[in-house]
Parts: sequence; structure tokens; C-alpha cells
Amino acid sequence: MLILSGQSSKVGIASRVAIAALSLLLGGALLFLSVPRLIAEVIMLPGNRVLAMVQSGSVPSDRDLEILAASRQRAFSWSDTAQSRIDLALAQLLVTRKVLRSGPEYQTQVTAAIQSLRDGLARAPADPYAWTRLAYLSVSAAEPSRRVVPLLEMAIRTAPVEPNPTLGSAAPRPAAAHRLAPVGRSPRSLGARDRTHRRDI
Repeated sequence: MLILSGQSSKVGIASRVAIAALSLLLGGALLFLSVPRLIAEVIMLPGNRVLAMVQSGSVPSDRDLEILAASRQRAFSWSDTAQSRIDLALAQLLVTRKVLRSGPEYQTQVTAAIQSLRDGLARAPADPYAWTRLAYLSVSAAEPSRRVVPLLEMAIRTAPVEPNPTLGSAAPRPAAAHRLAPVGRSPRSLGARDRTHRRDI
């Protein structure tokens, strides 16, 4: 009986040691995986202030946009997320409004913003705002309508849908179109711009 009791005690101690070691290993793995994301969040803090300015309706300066873009680009080496790519595209989009449309920097920023949005949407495609901005930039880049229309369709498909008591079915609210428009642009102004673009063509 003493022998069996001693063996059971050893087995119990070994099991507890194994469980403790496994828990320590899993905790270390989780910590290791979370560190890059934590570092990326710290790096993006300066840009978050600029993003909050834009979302509140304030007009960021050239320096503010540089801070937003740089914070996202530096964070990519630690954690490359869809949202950080979309934030970078927003900074690049806002830069296009501060340069001459006929200048080389305008086309460079439009091309860069389009690529950033495509990278972000490849990671998280259910973002109606990103699809709408991509369509807007594609028009700015003079891309044909056959390439722009599918982008607008994706914006509609991924947009939030709420019940409409008048229609008795789920339908997007009219205000949703204003929320989908690029920052600082209303759907009406975008429509007028599109018509002007078609006349130029």
C-alpha cells in the first residue's frame, strides 16, 4: 500500500508539473503573438490623433497627413492590418486635394491610395467606405466605367442595411449614401463630378 501511495503521489506531482509547464508555454506563446500588435498600436498613436481630427470634420494640415501616413507605414513591419492600410489610403486621398490635379504628385498619390485600398480590401472586403473611396479614386484616375461600377456595387452590397418601415423590408437608409461618400464629399457633388467627367470623355 505504501508503494502504491508513493507511486500515485509521484504521478500526481508529475501531472501538476506538466500542466504548469503547458500553461506557461501557452502563456508565453500568446504573449509573443501579442507583442507585435501592441508595438504597432503604440507606433500608430500619433496618427490616431490625426484620424480623430478628420473624423470630427477638422481639416488636417500637410504635416498632420504626413504623420498619419508615416505612422501606418512604420506599423506595417509589426502588424499589417486591413484598417491600417485603409487609414493610409485616407491620408493619401486627402493629400490629393492639396495638390494640383494636373501635377505629377496628384497622380502619384491617387495611384498609391488605390493600391492601399486594394491591399486593405484584400484583407477585409466587408468595408463599404473603402469600396466607395476606391470607386471615387478610380474615377479620378480616369478608369473606364466598366471597372468603376463593380466597385460601387460592392459598396452597396457591404453597406449596413436597416429595416425600412415604409417599404416593409430591409433597405439602406437614405443617409447611408452620405456616410459612404469620401470624406468631405457629398453624393450629390460626386454625381455632378461624374457627369462632368463623362462629358469630358
